[in-house]
Amino acid sequence: ALQYDPEHKQCKDIYRIIKKIQTAETKAKKAMASKDYEKAATYWLSMIAIDPQHGFYVAPASIELSCAYRELKKYTEGKVVLNNVLESNANYAAAHHMLGLIALDEESYDEAVGKIKKSLELDNGNGKYQDSLKKAEAALKQSKQRDYYKILSEYNAVQYRELVYMVG
Repeated sequence: ALQYDPEHKQCKDIYRIIKKIQTAETKAKKAMASKDYEKAATYWLSMIAIDPQHGFYVAPASIELSCAYRELKKYTEGKVVLNNVLESNANYAAAHHMLGLIALDEESYDEAVGKIKKSLELDNGNGKYQDSLKKAEAALKQSKQRDYYKILSEYNAVQYRELVYMVG
């Protein structure tokens, strides 16, 4: 449209908005690639703030934002972002998957398995989700077993403290 009418005010405004979105996305992806997650989160937030009601790019940007928060170990912020996405689209598989990964990091293994299973139900053919489910189920199974090495090391630490106290 700008090619035929370069002075069209509405087209210019929309073009500027699109350009801002593309610039923020490019910078955010570059920051994610260089593992500068704090900067990436800032760019994803600025991208979402341009038009927070836009369904096409806000949901994928929110997933990326929650990835950055996950890497920064800001799990609460990541959950808030993902729950906002799920409020607008309860069947968004990527949001359920990311919530499962965050739950896995927080060692909430039952929740992680449930969320990742939900993402698999919504997007059945995704191999990434299947791998995550295997990882979450293994972590759940391992969490229900006793770790005798950990118990033994705690026992030895108590004995060591008692010995130091007696000698000391």
